[in-house]
Amino acid sequence: MLSNEAKEKLRTDRFDYPVTLLPIQTHNNLNGYFTGGWTKPIPEEIGRAVFRLDTKKTIGIVGKNYKLVPHKSLYQTVNDELDNSVREFNNIDVKDSIFDDGAFVKRTIICKDDEYKVYIPTNNGNDFQYLRFDIYNSYNMKMAFHFVFGGYGGYCANLQVFNGKAFVKHYGKHTKNLKDLSLVNDLGRLVDNYLREAHMMSTWGKKELPRVDYAGSFFKNTICKNYQDVNKVNQKRLEILSDLFNKERQRWGNTVWSLYNAMTHWATHNVNNKAKTPKFQLTRQMAVKKALSTSEWNILLQTAKVA
Repeated sequence: MLSNEAKEKLRTDRFDYPVTLLPIQTHNNLNGYFTGGWTKPIPEEIGRAVFRLDTKKTIGIVGKNYKLVPHKSLYQTVNDELDNSVREFNNIDVKDSIFDDGAFVKRTIICKDDEYKVYIPTNNGNDFQYLRFDIYNSYNMKMAFHFVFGGYGGYCANLQVFNGKAFVKHYGKHTKNLKDLSLVNDLGRLVDNYLREAHMMSTWGKKELPRVDYAGSFFKNTICKNYQDVNKVNQKRLEILSDLFNKERQRWGNTVWSLYNAMTHWATHNVNNKAKTPKFQLTRQMAVKKALSTSEWNILLQTAKVA
């Protein structure tokens, strides 16, 4: 259920601009200048234009089976699911981002109600995180509809990626049989998964790594590993992650939590001019998720001891 204040923050007016699908045409030109004369339609099987009516701009080229699902409609569907949920969403922060003249959009919802706040005790004080949703949609085929669950770091503002069912991508292609509601109708189950995973993570703040150099070895064998050539390591990534870990360690100690935060920082923030676009960030988040699914990670959790 949404509070009135939350409903106001989740208004979809910002995404309510008119778009339509139009046929594509070729025309004759000379040295880059349109000279009038003949035009020739391009078959729909080859492509159609997504045209924004208010700005008179083509913002995407799509295939014949593409179904134009308005941003406003999808975000309203998410709002309805939140409002119909048995869980209450009263205290939320909402950030909307629009890219490519409106062809690509992202909405981030951070749920700050007490029931979604999970503390991570450490020997240097408490860290915490909130429930977070990232919802993506595009008209230009850069990304299908994505509905991503995770945590939001209270101090670092990282997207806290999970290993398992709490980090979920509801992936919906824009095809003629797309059903909006099928993408988000298991909201309650996903929130339950988040809370279960987040409470498991709450022990990581006091779990000490076996050695000072353990983080570097973990990075080499997982997130920096070259899977095409197992004898190679992405050295630049290793240097960045090692530097991030050293900064986290100064705050939270030589712990599992510091190692984990180094990876989520790398995946979330602009590090060396990277992670600028949502798609780039999502790719990195999946790399973190993959690292959390390895045997090395399971061994680490078993080896690390509570200080």
